Amino acid sequence: FEPATPWSQTRCATGLRYFPDSISQCSPYHLNIRSGVNDQKARMAKLRFYIHRPKQIPTPFISLNNSYFHDHQIFVQQRMGHLKIIFRLVFPTIFICILSESRLSAQLKDTLFLHDGQVLSGELKKYQYGKIEFDMDNVQLVNVKYTKIRTIRTHQHIYRVETADRRIITGIIKPSVDDGIIRIQSGDSTIFIPINQVTLITAFDNRWFKNLHGYVSAGYSYTKSSNIGRFNLDGAVNYNSKKISTSLSGNASYTQTQKIFSRDRENISTSSFYILNPWWSLGALLSYQRNLELGLQRRFQESFGYRYNIIYRNRFQLRALSGIAINQEKNTDGVGQPTRYEIPFNINLNFFKFEKPNISFTTSQTFYVSLSQKGRFRYDGDTRLSWEMIRDLSLSMNFYHNYDSKPVAINANTFDYGLVLGLKYTF
Repeated sequence: FEPATPWSQTRCATGLRYFPDSISQCSPYHLNIRSGVNDQKARMAKLRFYIHRPKQIPTPFISLNNSYFHDHQIFVQQRMGHLKIIFRLVFPTIFICILSESRLSAQLKDTLFLHDGQVLSGELKKYQYGKIEFDMDNVQLVNVKYTKIRTIRTHQHIYRVETADRRIITGIIKPSVDDGIIRIQSGDSTIFIPINQVTLITAFDNRWFKNLHGYVSAGYSYTKSSNIGRFNLDGAVNYNSKKISTSLSGNASYTQTQKIFSRDRENISTSSFYILNPWWSLGALLSYQRNLELGLQRRFQESFGYRYNIIYRNRFQLRALSGIAINQEKNTDGVGQPTRYEIPFNINLNFFKFEKPNISFTTSQTFYVSLSQKGRFRYDGDTRLSWEMIRDLSLSMNFYHNYDSKPVAINANTFDYGLVLGLKYTF
Protein backbone atom coordinates (compact mmCIF):
# COMPACT_ATOMS: atom_id res chain seq x y z
CA PHE A 1 0.00 0.00 0.00
CA GLU A 2 1.00 3.58 -0.56
CA PRO A 3 -1.86 5.57 1.01
CA ALA A 4 -2.64 8.94 -0.49
CA THR A 5 -3.75 10.92 2.60
CA PRO A 6 -2.21 11.68 6.02
CA TRP A 7 -5.23 10.13 7.71
CA SER A 8 -4.72 6.89 5.85
CA GLN A 9 -1.06 6.93 6.87
CA THR A 10 -2.17 6.98 10.50
CA ARG A 11 -5.01 4.49 10.37
CA CYS A 12 -3.67 1.98 7.88
CA ALA A 13 -0.56 -0.13 7.98
CA THR A 14 2.06 1.84 6.14
CA GLY A 15 5.00 0.23 4.50
CA LEU A 16 2.96 -2.49 2.73
CA ARG A 17 4.44 -2.79 -0.68
CA TYR A 18 2.96 -6.06 -1.83
CA PHE A 19 -0.46 -6.82 -3.11
CA PRO A 20 -2.60 -8.48 -0.40
CA ASP A 21 -4.50 -11.70 -0.94
CA SER A 22 -7.91 -10.05 -0.60
CA ILE A 23 -9.61 -6.92 0.68
CA SER A 24 -12.95 -6.75 2.46
CA GLN A 25 -14.50 -3.30 2.52
CA CYS A 26 -15.79 -1.87 5.82
CA SER A 27 -18.52 0.76 5.84
CA PRO A 28 -18.49 3.79 5.61
CA TYR A 29 -15.40 3.65 3.34
CA HIS A 30 -15.27 3.21 -0.40
CA LEU A 31 -11.94 2.07 -1.77
CA ASN A 32 -11.29 3.16 -5.33
CA ILE A 33 -8.56 0.97 -6.82
CA ARG A 34 -6.69 1.86 -9.93
CA SER A 35 -3.82 0.01 -11.46
CA GLY A 36 -0.43 1.61 -11.17
CA VAL A 37 2.99 1.00 -12.60
CA ASN A 38 4.14 -2.63 -12.48
CA ASP A 39 7.59 -3.38 -11.22
CA GLN A 40 9.00 -6.31 -13.15
CA LYS A 41 11.90 -6.69 -10.77
CA ALA A 42 9.68 -7.30 -7.78
CA ARG A 43 8.89 -10.80 -6.74
CA MET A 44 5.18 -10.04 -6.69
CA ALA A 45 3.04 -7.64 -8.68
CA LYS A 46 2.52 -4.25 -7.12
CA LEU A 47 -0.46 -2.03 -7.44
CA ARG A 48 -0.83 1.52 -6.21
CA PHE A 49 -4.00 2.12 -4.20
CA TYR A 50 -5.54 5.51 -3.66
CA ILE A 51 -7.83 5.62 -0.66
CA HIS A 52 -10.19 8.59 -0.59
CA ARG A 53 -11.58 9.77 2.78
CA PRO A 54 -15.36 10.33 2.73
CA LYS A 55 -17.06 13.36 4.29
CA GLN A 56 -18.43 11.26 7.16
CA ILE A 57 -16.56 10.76 10.43
CA PRO A 58 -14.39 7.66 9.98
CA THR A 59 -14.44 4.59 12.13
CA PRO A 60 -11.26 3.76 14.01
CA PHE A 61 -10.07 0.90 11.85
CA ILE A 62 -10.36 -0.54 8.32
CA SER A 63 -11.12 -4.22 8.44
CA LEU A 64 -8.81 -6.12 6.08
CA ASN A 65 -8.62 -9.88 6.07
CA ASN A 66 -4.90 -9.78 5.43
CA SER A 67 -3.03 -11.25 8.37
CA TYR A 68 -0.77 -8.21 8.70
CA PHE A 69 -3.71 -5.85 9.09
CA HIS A 70 -5.38 -8.19 11.53
CA ASP A 71 -2.25 -8.45 13.71
CA HIS A 72 -1.73 -4.69 13.61
CA GLN A 73 -5.33 -4.08 14.74
CA ILE A 74 -4.91 -6.49 17.65
CA PHE A 75 -1.61 -4.78 18.60
CA VAL A 76 -3.23 -1.33 18.74
CA GLN A 77 -6.18 -2.64 20.74
CA GLN A 78 -3.78 -4.19 23.24
CA ARG A 79 -1.91 -0.90 23.61
CA MET A 80 -5.17 0.95 24.21
CA GLY A 81 -6.04 -1.58 26.88
CA HIS A 82 -2.67 -1.01 28.52
CA LEU A 83 -3.24 2.76 28.53
CA LYS A 84 -6.62 2.31 30.19
CA ILE A 85 -5.01 0.21 32.92
CA ILE A 86 -2.27 2.81 33.41
CA PHE A 87 -4.81 5.64 33.70
CA ARG A 88 -6.87 3.65 36.18
CA LEU A 89 -3.79 3.19 38.36
CA VAL A 90 -2.11 6.59 37.96
CA PHE A 91 -5.04 8.93 38.58
CA PRO A 92 -6.12 7.32 41.88
CA THR A 93 -2.47 7.35 42.99
CA ILE A 94 -2.15 11.08 42.20
CA PHE A 95 -5.40 11.79 44.05
CA ILE A 96 -4.22 9.84 47.10
CA CYS A 97 -0.89 11.73 47.09
CA ILE A 98 -2.64 15.12 46.92
CA LEU A 99 -5.01 14.11 49.74
CA SER A 100 -2.13 12.84 51.85
CA GLU A 101 -0.19 16.06 51.26
CA SER A 102 -3.16 18.20 52.32
CA ARG A 103 -3.62 16.11 55.44
CA LEU A 104 0.09 16.32 56.20
CA SER A 105 0.12 20.09 55.79
CA ALA A 106 -2.93 20.32 58.03
CA GLN A 107 -1.08 18.34 60.70
CA LEU A 108 2.11 20.45 60.49
CA LYS A 109 0.91 23.19 62.81
CA ASP A 110 2.38 24.67 65.94
CA THR A 111 1.09 23.14 69.15
CA LEU A 112 0.89 24.35 72.75
CA PHE A 113 0.60 21.67 75.44
CA LEU A 114 -0.87 23.12 78.64
CA HIS A 115 -0.60 21.83 82.20
CA ASP A 116 -4.36 21.26 82.43
CA GLY A 117 -4.28 18.85 79.47
CA GLN A 118 -5.49 21.24 76.78
CA VAL A 119 -3.78 21.16 73.39
CA LEU A 120 -3.90 24.30 71.22
CA SER A 121 -3.20 23.99 67.49
CA GLY A 122 -2.33 26.95 65.27
CA GLU A 123 0.62 29.30 64.81
CA LEU A 124 3.03 30.64 67.42
CA LYS A 125 3.50 34.34 66.67
CA LYS A 126 5.91 35.41 69.40
CA TYR A 127 6.82 35.09 73.08
CA GLN A 128 7.57 38.26 75.01
CA TYR A 129 7.13 39.60 78.51
CA GLY A 130 6.12 36.17 79.79
CA LYS A 131 3.25 35.64 77.31
CA ILE A 132 2.91 33.64 74.10
CA GLU A 133 0.89 35.18 71.30
CA PHE A 134 -0.81 32.23 69.57
CA ASP A 135 -3.10 32.18 66.52
CA MET A 136 -5.57 29.28 66.89
CA ASP A 137 -6.10 28.03 63.32
CA ASN A 138 -6.63 31.59 62.02
CA VAL A 139 -9.80 31.81 64.13
CA GLN A 140 -8.75 33.48 67.37
CA LEU A 141 -5.58 35.19 68.59
CA VAL A 142 -4.90 34.36 72.25
CA ASN A 143 -2.23 35.25 74.78
CA VAL A 144 -1.09 32.40 77.01
CA LYS A 145 1.01 32.97 80.14
CA TYR A 146 4.18 30.93 80.40
CA THR A 147 3.10 29.49 83.75
CA LYS A 148 0.29 27.56 81.99
CA ILE A 149 2.52 25.96 79.32
CA ARG A 150 3.86 22.43 79.69
CA THR A 151 5.82 22.31 76.42
CA ILE A 152 5.78 23.63 72.83
CA ARG A 153 6.10 22.16 69.34
CA THR A 154 6.57 24.28 66.20
CA HIS A 155 6.61 23.52 62.47
CA GLN A 156 5.83 26.69 60.55
CA HIS A 157 8.77 29.01 61.30
CA ILE A 158 12.34 29.23 62.47
CA TYR A 159 12.59 31.08 65.79
CA ARG A 160 15.18 33.13 67.62
CA VAL A 161 15.09 32.24 71.31
CA GLU A 162 16.72 34.45 73.94
CA THR A 163 17.22 33.19 77.48
CA ALA A 164 17.79 34.69 80.90
CA ASP A 165 21.38 33.37 80.98
CA ARG A 166 22.23 35.50 77.91
CA ARG A 167 22.02 32.83 75.21
CA ILE A 168 20.61 33.42 71.71
CA ILE A 169 19.57 30.26 69.85
CA THR A 170 18.03 29.97 66.38
CA GLY A 171 16.13 26.86 65.35
CA ILE A 172 12.91 24.85 65.52
CA ILE A 173 11.18 24.29 68.87
CA LYS A 174 10.41 20.68 69.73
CA PRO A 175 8.42 19.27 72.68
CA SER A 176 10.04 17.63 75.67
CA VAL A 177 8.82 14.72 77.77
CA ASP A 178 9.55 16.78 80.89
CA ASP A 179 7.04 19.40 81.98
CA GLY A 180 8.09 23.02 81.65
CA ILE A 181 10.91 22.20 79.22
CA ILE A 182 11.35 22.87 75.51
CA ARG A 183 14.08 21.58 73.24
CA ILE A 184 15.45 23.60 70.34
CA GLN A 185 16.76 21.85 67.24
CA SER A 186 19.53 24.13 65.98
CA GLY A 187 21.37 22.45 63.13
CA ASP A 188 22.75 19.14 64.39
CA SER A 189 22.54 20.09 68.07
CA THR A 190 19.61 19.86 70.50
CA ILE A 191 19.33 22.28 73.43
CA PHE A 192 16.96 21.87 76.39
CA ILE A 193 15.69 25.08 78.04
CA PRO A 194 13.18 25.61 80.88
CA ILE A 195 10.29 27.77 79.72
CA ASN A 196 10.61 30.08 82.72
CA GLN A 197 14.16 30.90 81.55
CA VAL A 198 13.01 32.03 78.09
CA THR A 199 12.78 35.80 77.73
CA LEU A 200 12.00 36.23 74.02
CA ILE A 201 10.88 34.07 71.10
CA THR A 202 10.74 35.75 67.70
CA ALA A 203 9.41 34.09 64.54
CA PHE A 204 10.97 34.71 61.16
CA ASP A 205 8.55 34.73 58.24
CA ASN A 206 9.28 35.12 54.53
CA ARG A 207 6.60 37.79 54.45
CA TRP A 208 8.22 40.79 56.12
CA PHE A 209 4.96 42.34 57.34
CA LYS A 210 4.34 39.23 59.46
CA ASN A 211 7.33 40.24 61.60
CA LEU A 212 5.88 43.65 62.53
CA HIS A 213 4.63 44.23 66.08
CA GLY A 214 3.74 47.38 67.98
CA TYR A 215 1.04 49.56 69.47
CA VAL A 216 -0.85 52.81 68.88
CA SER A 217 -2.37 55.07 71.54
CA ALA A 218 -4.52 58.19 71.24
CA GLY A 219 -6.33 60.63 73.53
CA TYR A 220 -8.39 63.80 73.18
CA SER A 221 -9.57 66.44 75.59
CA TYR A 222 -11.73 69.55 75.11
CA THR A 223 -12.70 72.42 77.42
CA LYS A 224 -15.69 74.51 76.41
CA SER A 225 -14.87 77.46 78.70
CA SER A 226 -11.55 78.05 76.97
CA ASN A 227 -12.67 76.59 73.63
CA ILE A 228 -9.46 74.57 73.49
CA GLY A 229 -9.10 71.03 72.26
CA ARG A 230 -6.00 68.93 72.76
CA PHE A 231 -5.08 65.78 70.81
CA ASN A 232 -2.31 63.35 71.78
CA LEU A 233 -0.92 60.52 69.69
CA ASP A 234 1.62 57.84 70.59
CA GLY A 235 2.78 54.69 68.79
CA ALA A 236 5.60 52.29 67.97
CA VAL A 237 6.37 49.55 65.44
CA ASN A 238 9.08 46.91 65.86
CA TYR A 239 10.63 44.58 63.29
CA ASN A 240 12.93 41.69 64.23
CA SER A 241 15.12 39.44 62.13
CA LYS A 242 17.75 36.88 63.10
CA LYS A 243 20.42 39.45 63.99
CA ILE A 244 18.79 42.86 63.55
CA SER A 245 16.17 44.63 65.65
CA THR A 246 14.54 47.75 64.15
CA SER A 247 11.97 50.08 65.70
CA LEU A 248 10.03 53.20 64.76
CA SER A 249 8.32 55.24 67.48
CA GLY A 250 6.75 58.63 67.89
CA ASN A 251 4.46 60.81 69.98
CA ALA A 252 2.87 64.20 69.45
CA SER A 253 0.66 66.79 71.15
CA TYR A 254 -1.52 69.23 69.22
CA THR A 255 -3.72 72.11 70.38
CA GLN A 256 -6.77 73.38 68.54
CA THR A 257 -8.44 76.70 69.31
CA GLN A 258 -11.12 78.56 67.42
CA LYS A 259 -8.51 80.23 65.21
CA ILE A 260 -5.22 78.41 65.65
CA PHE A 261 -3.90 74.88 65.25
CA SER A 262 -0.62 74.50 67.12
CA ARG A 263 1.93 71.66 66.90
CA ASP A 264 3.15 71.94 70.47
CA ARG A 265 5.33 68.86 70.77
CA GLU A 266 6.54 66.18 68.33
CA ASN A 267 9.01 63.34 68.66
CA ILE A 268 9.79 60.78 65.95
CA SER A 269 12.70 58.36 66.09
CA THR A 270 13.88 55.23 64.32
CA SER A 271 16.65 52.91 65.44
CA SER A 272 18.30 49.73 64.24
CA PHE A 273 20.62 47.49 66.28
CA TYR A 274 22.76 44.58 65.22
CA ILE A 275 23.01 41.89 67.91
CA LEU A 276 26.68 41.12 68.54
CA ASN A 277 26.06 38.73 71.44
CA PRO A 278 23.49 38.32 74.24
CA TRP A 279 24.97 41.31 76.07
CA TRP A 280 25.95 43.86 73.42
CA SER A 281 24.30 45.39 70.37
CA LEU A 282 25.67 47.96 67.94
CA GLY A 283 23.25 50.43 66.38
CA ALA A 284 22.26 53.80 65.02
CA LEU A 285 19.37 56.16 65.77
CA LEU A 286 17.77 59.00 63.81
CA SER A 287 15.30 61.34 65.47
CA TYR A 288 13.27 64.51 64.99
CA GLN A 289 12.10 66.73 67.88
CA ARG A 290 9.90 69.78 68.24
CA ASN A 291 9.02 71.54 71.51
CA LEU A 292 7.58 75.05 71.46
CA GLU A 293 7.71 75.32 75.26
CA LEU A 294 11.52 75.08 75.11
CA GLY A 295 11.74 77.41 72.11
CA LEU A 296 12.72 74.54 69.78
CA GLN A 297 11.24 74.64 66.27
CA ARG A 298 13.06 71.49 65.18
CA ARG A 299 16.02 69.34 66.06
CA PHE A 300 17.48 66.61 63.86
CA GLN A 301 19.70 64.16 65.68
CA GLU A 302 21.92 61.30 64.46
CA SER A 303 23.26 58.94 67.12
CA PHE A 304 25.62 55.96 67.07
CA GLY A 305 26.48 53.73 69.97
CA TYR A 306 26.31 50.49 71.91
CA ARG A 307 23.45 48.99 73.88
CA TYR A 308 24.02 46.71 76.86
CA ASN A 309 21.50 44.31 78.41
CA ILE A 310 21.96 44.67 82.15
CA ILE A 311 19.00 42.54 83.23
CA TYR A 312 16.79 40.51 80.90
CA ARG A 313 14.03 38.50 82.59
CA ASN A 314 10.45 37.56 81.76
CA ARG A 315 8.96 40.37 83.83
CA PHE A 316 11.84 42.77 84.27
CA GLN A 317 14.26 44.15 81.69
CA LEU A 318 16.93 46.81 82.11
CA ARG A 319 19.09 48.20 79.31
CA ALA A 320 21.70 50.95 78.99
CA LEU A 321 22.85 52.82 75.88
CA SER A 322 25.60 55.31 75.16
CA GLY A 323 27.56 56.70 72.22
CA ILE A 324 27.73 60.02 70.40
CA ALA A 325 24.97 62.28 69.04
CA ILE A 326 25.07 64.98 66.36
CA ASN A 327 22.45 67.76 66.48
CA GLN A 328 21.15 70.32 63.96
CA GLU A 329 18.81 72.76 65.75
CA LYS A 330 16.60 75.75 64.86
CA ASN A 331 14.77 77.92 67.39
CA THR A 332 11.23 79.30 67.16
CA ASP A 333 12.61 82.60 65.79
CA GLY A 334 13.79 80.70 62.72
CA VAL A 335 17.48 81.04 63.58
CA GLY A 336 19.53 77.95 62.83
CA GLN A 337 22.26 76.78 65.19
CA PRO A 338 25.65 75.33 64.26
CA THR A 339 26.12 71.56 64.36
CA ARG A 340 26.69 70.42 67.92
CA TYR A 341 27.88 67.19 69.50
CA GLU A 342 26.63 65.43 72.63
CA ILE A 343 27.22 62.25 74.59
CA PRO A 344 23.94 60.51 75.47
CA PHE A 345 23.37 58.17 78.44
CA ASN A 346 20.11 56.23 78.28
CA ILE A 347 18.44 53.86 80.75
CA ASN A 348 15.43 51.83 79.61
CA LEU A 349 13.38 49.79 82.09
CA ASN A 350 10.40 47.50 81.44
CA PHE A 351 8.28 45.78 84.07
CA PHE A 352 5.29 43.51 83.41
CA LYS A 353 2.63 41.94 85.63
CA PHE A 354 0.38 39.35 83.98
CA GLU A 355 -1.78 38.17 86.82
CA LYS A 356 -5.05 40.08 86.85
CA PRO A 357 -4.98 42.96 86.38
CA ASN A 358 -2.41 42.87 83.51
CA ILE A 359 -0.14 45.87 84.01
CA SER A 360 2.94 47.01 82.11
CA PHE A 361 5.31 49.78 83.17
CA THR A 362 8.04 51.21 80.92
CA THR A 363 10.33 54.19 81.34
CA SER A 364 13.13 55.67 79.24
CA GLN A 365 15.41 58.34 80.72
CA THR A 366 18.13 60.00 78.63
CA PHE A 367 20.77 62.45 79.85
CA TYR A 368 22.82 64.46 77.31
CA VAL A 369 26.16 66.17 77.98
CA SER A 370 27.17 68.73 75.35
CA LEU A 371 30.67 68.62 73.87
CA SER A 372 30.16 71.82 71.86
CA GLN A 373 28.61 74.11 74.53
CA LYS A 374 30.26 74.27 77.89
CA GLY A 375 27.81 73.87 80.75
CA ARG A 376 24.89 72.72 78.63
CA PHE A 377 23.10 69.48 79.43
CA ARG A 378 19.67 68.16 78.55
CA TYR A 379 17.33 65.60 80.03
CA ASP A 380 14.46 63.76 78.29
CA GLY A 381 12.19 61.36 80.14
CA ASP A 382 9.19 59.30 79.13
CA THR A 383 7.18 56.98 81.41
CA ARG A 384 4.19 54.82 80.43
CA LEU A 385 1.75 52.81 82.51
CA SER A 386 -0.79 50.51 80.79
CA TRP A 387 -3.65 48.49 82.22
CA GLU A 388 -5.16 45.88 79.91
CA MET A 389 -8.96 45.99 80.07
CA ILE A 390 -9.64 43.48 77.26
CA ARG A 391 -7.33 41.61 74.93
CA ASP A 392 -5.05 44.02 73.00
CA LEU A 393 -6.85 47.10 74.37
CA SER A 394 -5.47 48.99 77.37
CA LEU A 395 -5.96 52.17 79.28
CA SER A 396 -2.64 54.05 79.13
CA MET A 397 -1.08 56.94 81.00
CA ASN A 398 2.00 58.69 79.66
CA PHE A 399 4.11 61.18 81.65
CA TYR A 400 6.85 63.09 79.82
CA HIS A 401 9.34 65.74 80.91
CA ASN A 402 12.11 67.65 79.13
CA TYR A 403 14.85 69.88 80.48
CA ASP A 404 17.43 72.06 78.66
CA SER A 405 19.87 74.13 80.68
CA LYS A 406 20.55 76.44 77.72
CA PRO A 407 17.52 76.60 75.37
CA VAL A 408 18.16 77.57 71.76
CA ALA A 409 15.61 80.43 71.92
CA ILE A 410 15.95 83.54 74.04
CA ASN A 411 13.63 83.75 77.05
CA ALA A 412 12.38 80.21 76.46
CA ASN A 413 11.48 77.93 79.36
CA THR A 414 14.01 75.36 80.49
CA PHE A 415 11.53 72.74 81.68
CA ASP A 416 8.45 71.14 80.13
CA TYR A 417 6.25 68.26 81.29
CA GLY A 418 2.84 66.78 80.63
CA LEU A 419 0.46 63.93 81.46
CA VAL A 420 -1.50 62.15 78.71
CA LEU A 421 -4.36 59.68 79.14
CA GLY A 422 -5.60 57.54 76.26
CA LEU A 423 -6.53 54.13 74.87
CA LYS A 424 -3.78 51.84 73.65
CA TYR A 425 -4.15 49.12 71.03
CA THR A 426 -1.45 46.47 70.69
CA PHE A 427 -0.83 44.47 67.48
